[in-house]
Amino acid sequence: MINPHIKVKDKGYTLVINEAVADPTRVTIALQLFNENVKHDRDKLGLGDENKITIKDDKGNVKKTNENGARRRFELETELDDAAMTRSPGDLWEKQMLSFHFETTGGEEIHSVNPRKWNYMDSLMTSDHKVVGNGKMRWSYTFKYLPEDKPYRFVLDVYSVAEMDGSKISFRPSELTEPQTFKIINDSLELVMASLEKSQANKGTHETVISFYGKMDNEIMHEEWKAYDPTGKQYNVLAVGGPTIEKTLSEHWREGYISMGDLRAKQPYEFRIMKLDQIPEELTLVREVVDKRYKDPNWSVSLK
Repeated sequence: MINPHIKVKDKGYTLVINEAVADPTRVTIALQLFNENVKHDRDKLGLGDENKITIKDDKGNVKKTNENGARRRFELETELDDAAMTRSPGDLWEKQMLSFHFETTGGEEIHSVNPRKWNYMDSLMTSDHKVVGNGKMRWSYTFKYLPEDKPYRFVLDVYSVAEMDGSKISFRPSELTEPQTFKIINDSLELVMASLEKSQANKGTHETVISFYGKMDNEIMHEEWKAYDPTGKQYNVLAVGGPTIEKTLSEHWREGYISMGDLRAKQPYEFRIMKLDQIPEELTLVREVVDKRYKDPNWSVSLK
């Protein structure tokens, strides 16, 4: 991204371009239009048949453009402290997610990103994040709209980061004729059945499958599970199924949980234990990595 330092005045208006990104396939520029009172005038930035942007290459050939309208970029940096980095060794700390929203000074929602609530305002167009230092991450978002002429607030609702866990679930598969419930770090798993099925990853072989329903307060994207038989032999585990957000409130960004499997439709999630080609007498599932969700950062800042 470069700043071309373009400022053109005409008939009382000033057109400013201070952000431009170009690669071999596209050019993206950020336009700002100010009236004679030095205030943004987004209504005059309508692009279409009457107002067009023409881009030419170094030979003067006109290139096609795609005008998407007055976008707003929002960037921030986060940094984990030493204690957090200890909980997320190696590259685990890089596996993060932010949940936040913008609101007016009167508390009215403007936009939300990754909330656990229904019917939220959403104008997110692009998002990206990258490592900029040890424990440091830079987050970039583009929105269709953010206020320009009045103050508003950025509210960090939740952040999640992959951490070492080690929570264990030990059980006898033969006893799953009745569901068994286990709770680990604010999450709940109900194991309902053990079966031996054809492997989805290794054709011509079988693998042990544990069917379950989950009620997860933590995120699940970066979870890592392992399985151990009675001899201590370790097996890789693949979690398969369709998660949904449940019990959300239209006024609350932090509450709600992830439902793994659909209990009403009797469609459970599955732990597929690869290369375990016979159901053991006893089995231990270990969540080695948890996608830990922190709901109370209690941090906000006023923006102008």
